[in-house]
Formats: sequence, structure tokens, C-alpha cells
Amino acid sequence: MRLRHFVALFIVLIFIHGSLFSQGPEDKSFGFGISLGDPMAGTIKYWANQRDALNLMVGTSYFGSPRFGLDYNRHFRAFDIEFFQVYAGPGVILGVGNTSPEAEDRQFHDIKESEVGIAVRAIIGFTIIPQSIPFEFFMEMGPLVGVAPEVGAAFDFGVGFRFYP
Repeated sequence: MRLRHFVALFIVLIFIHGSLFSQGPEDKSFGFGISLGDPMAGTIKYWANQRDALNLMVGTSYFGSPRFGLDYNRHFRAFDIEFFQVYAGPGVILGVGNTSPEAEDRQFHDIKESEVGIAVRAIIGFTIIPQSIPFEFFMEMGPLVGVAPEVGAAFDFGVGFRFYP
């Protein structure tokens, strides 16, 4: 089985399995909001089950404008607090366009106007999910490793919220 088929099957199984076990605020599985920092982005989160979620981001950052990202988040109750969870997981980033047109010493993330950058990241964060209101508050950070057009490393940090309609 090819890797892309395996990934597609894995994502489909998460979505099918998760429709019965959402974990967002008020037990909802879909939320949207904003993330401030790097990236500055709109965010959509889909809870596949009580521990697993996919987070899609579209925004702007040092690694492209626009920047598209998809993270897999695995949530843990690290402390015995019902509304507080720690999460971690991998992500992929696609950056498009020029973010530093005047840069003399080009860094890996200074993507030219016609270039597309590809990166991976490892994210760790925490989320506060009150069960009585339809909001989630989060803070996350982690390294980003660019693989194209040049290899390099940087750091992402963001805070934000999501609303669960």
C-alpha cells in the first residue's frame, strides 16, 4: 500500500470513528477561530474523537504569505483538571510568496514571490475547553523545519481561540 493511500485511509477512519466521540466545547466536533503570533491565521479544528483532532490554518507568517498548515493534535489530560488539556503532534506547512523582499542575506524562509516553501513542524501546546461555553482557548509552540526551497529551522508560537457553533 502506498504511503498516500495509507494516510488517506487513516484520515477517513479518524473522521468516521470520531463522529460519535467529539470532545470540543459542549461536546461539539467543529470549531473555527484565530491564532495570533506566528502564524497569524484563521484556524479550523475538527475533533475526530476524545483525544485526536486535525487543525487547519490559513494565514500569513515569516514562512509565506499566504501560509497553509495542517496539524494532527493528540490531547492528554496531563493534570487532573477536566477543562485543561496538553496536546502535541506533527504538522505540514505550505508557504507561498514573498515575505522579505529586501532581505540581503536570504534565510530559508525568505520565499521569493514565485516560490513555494514546504516545511514540517512539531507542535506542543495547551488548551482550555470550558464545557459550559462554546469556546476553546489555546497556546502552542514548536520548531518548524523547512525542506524546500531551502533547508532551515525556525520557531512558531501562537495564542488564540476557537468558537464552536
